Amino acid sequence: MRWAAPPLVLAWCVAAFGLFVQGGFVFAPAAFEPNWTRFNPVNNLSRIFSVAGLSPMLKSLIPASFLLYIAATIISREWLALIHSSQMGLGQALDWLGVLLYEFAWKGGMVLLVWSGADYGIQKWNYERSLRMSKQEIRDEFKDTEGNPAIRGRIRRRRGELRRRLMMKQVSRATVVITNPDHFAVALQYIPEKMAAPVVLAKGRGIIAERIKREARWHEVPIVENPPLARVLYRTVEIGTSIPGKLYVAVAEVLALIYRAQAQAKAQADAKARGATAPNPANGAAPPKS
Repeated sequence: MRWAAPPLVLAWCVAAFGLFVQGGFVFAPAAFEPNWTRFNPVNNLSRIFSVAGLSPMLKSLIPASFLLYIAATIISREWLALIHSSQMGLGQALDWLGVLLYEFAWKGGMVLLVWSGADYGIQKWNYERSLRMSKQEIRDEFKDTEGNPAIRGRIRRRRGELRRRLMMKQVSRATVVITNPDHFAVALQYIPEKMAAPVVLAKGRGIIAERIKREARWHEVPIVENPPLARVLYRTVEIGTSIPGKLYVAVAEVLALIYRAQAQAKAQADAKARGATAPNPANGAAPPKS
């Protein structure tokens, strides 16, 4: 026991000096002013037995119960020696008492060390839990950072409407519109001198398909019904991209049909124009010389 006292005293002095160096010497005159409310037992009892004060009191009872158990164990073990301690000499009694206190001190210190680690974990868990946001707070923060969902939805709808309007304007430049005929509509443009393959200018289904066909009729763009080709183009080719090579033959057949129909219409129009400009003998015009 005698060899254990100096290290403990030295450790206590080092700890006290470290606290002094860390915090410095602080003199607070206001702390010496009397505050009689601190001595009011009603206030102290209300603070101790309140909901906020009940938790620390319960937590302090747990290590205290372990300390009492250690003390009771030591006393029950040394009960006979305690009864006959009056027969010991002063030095022997002090040595015996110091051994008991040292045993209680290191066992109690271990209990408090373990409890401090557990209490630190509990406090950290409670602190992290208190920092968690509720669902309403998450929604409010999301509104502050990302904007109101209703406004963002309105913006998305507005952007979609603008994209559809721009797409409808592209239909006027289409070479042909291929339809399902009721569900899908795909507008293609092909300029042989400038394009290596036809390009999808617009596509849609349902109401959008009906609008594409209406725009095509308004701008006199040919409409061809080819359900398999319309479905494949709608599902595999994005707007503004060229058709894949596996669809070249099918699209070429449609374009050839369009070109033949346009050539026949042009020939008929030229024939009508030549017939309208030919001289009429009934009007007194001289017949052409043979």
